Amino acid sequence: ERMAEFTTFSYSSGSEYLERLHKIQDDTRVFSLKELNSKLQRFENVKNEYKTLGLINSNDDSNWTVNRKFLDTKFLENQVDSIKLFVDDIEKKISFFLPLAEKISLFKKIIEANFSHKKFEICDVCGFHIRSTITHQKIELDNLSSGEQHWLVLFFDLIFKANKNFIVLIDEPEISLHLNWQERFLDDLKEIMAINKFKSIIATHSPTIIDGFWDNTIALKYEK
Repeated sequence: ERMAEFTTFSYSSGSEYLERLHKIQDDTRVFSLKELNSKLQRFENVKNEYKTLGLINSNDDSNWTVNRKFLDTKFLENQVDSIKLFVDDIEKKISFFLPLAEKISLFKKIIEANFSHKKFEICDVCGFHIRSTITHQKIELDNLSSGEQHWLVLFFDLIFKANKNFIVLIDEPEISLHLNWQERFLDDLKEIMAINKFKSIIATHSPTIIDGFWDNTIALKYEK
């Protein structure tokens, strides 16, 4: 969906360039050469991050490449309106993928923090996979432990499927989870809730899961 929106923007921004250039002439922003270079460096950094997250084709990033060798003060003064428009387009390109990039980065962080001797890799063609940091070999998802598979599916759903204003019910998340993972579970969940803006109710028998959050618990007792 975001890619479709990005493609539409890229097409319209080109076809409507002269009209947009005319409208922006009333814009009073002035960029110094230092400020412009700073913005372009940030754009370069974001582009490289998007490559590692599989959001940009690493073999064809021509739409994201900026040649700065022609930039000087004279060029900046003579092309101020075009540069304003160019910077606007850069910011919009970045913004299209920011929410998704934030989610992928968090998913990668959580997986690598909990999977021993494994790293998370992703590309725009083959999706994501897990690689051993010892043998450097790709690990098929079916060959992960049952706990790792459970963790992977659970956090994938929480990060990419749980939307704003959802109330997510999680029953016994400790099943198949190592004690170290149980200790991290609520901290990881809180990070996800912070970006996806949902609430969660958890049913658990594990004091390790609850550790540090006892004030948020309600004990359920069966009485005859």
